[in-house]
Amino acid sequence: MKVMQIVAAGYTGGGTSNVLALTEDLIDQAVDVVFCSQRDSYAMQEANRLGAELCDGLDFFRSRLDRQVVGQLRSAIDQHRPDIIHVHGGRAAFAWLRGSNRSLLQRTIYT
Repeated sequence: MKVMQIVAAGYTGGGTSNVLALTEDLIDQAVDVVFCSQRDSYAMQEANRLGAELCDGLDFFRSRLDRQVVGQLRSAIDQHRPDIIHVHGGRAAFAWLRGSNRSLLQRTIYT
């Protein structure tokens, strides 16, 4: 099984800590994890340390209406083909919903 985690900001603490803890637990259970977050963020560094595959170079903070990050998320899904997509936070969810389709929404969990 493969799970994609999407967290926009990737700052230390809060929801990022919870998603990283979930990532660690999933990896410990032999689940493949792909992690998408703000490039060069704390979350990306930690996900890398935990052994997750990274979607590097995303920029969720150019603009809420930025089409580039929408396309990058869509490409990441096409490339990694996760079984489950976990989106955490409003900014990540907004970008994800703009680029998803119904078949992907059926496999998406939002927190």
